[in-house]
Amino acid sequence: MNKLKTGVLLVASSVLDRDPDFRQSLLFLAAYDAAFVFGFNIAGPVEEDWLTIGGPLDSPLFMVSKVNDATKEYATGDSGYATVPIMQDGKEPRDFKDIVAPLIAKNKDHCLAITGHAGWAPGQLEGEIERGFWQVLAVSLDEFMKLPPEARWEHARTMLA
Repeated sequence: MNKLKTGVLLVASSVLDRDPDFRQSLLFLAAYDAAFVFGFNIAGPVEEDWLTIGGPLDSPLFMVSKVNDATKEYATGDSGYATVPIMQDGKEPRDFKDIVAPLIAKNKDHCLAITGHAGWAPGQLEGEIERGFWQVLAVSLDEFMKLPPEARWEHARTMLA
């Protein structure tokens, strides 16, 4: 049975330990359908105390936050979280620091700013799961968002055991 759907977590296995882009990654699957599959590494490095690097592929700035009235149209599956793109108009994610960093500080346990992503061609992610690269974890992000990014992957691994 395919457990993949928008809003689940992908936990990197030890098979990916030699891949610097995905070693100890915990990916939040932001989109999963026949044509479009991508996610953000919520255990990625954090730069300047506010900006999470979510993967090796370029992307605009996104906010991953608890769903509320303002973000419900961006809900990511039934995860309880939304992935909200921040319009950039040719700007770099860091150009939004003065606006976004205070929001992250105020809502630290349920909000992060993220740039970069991981993406897959149709069928590619399923093949990687079959080869043991990823394990699927369908749980709420709430407890992960309260942890420092460097502890999130290990916490997910304990949940799989």
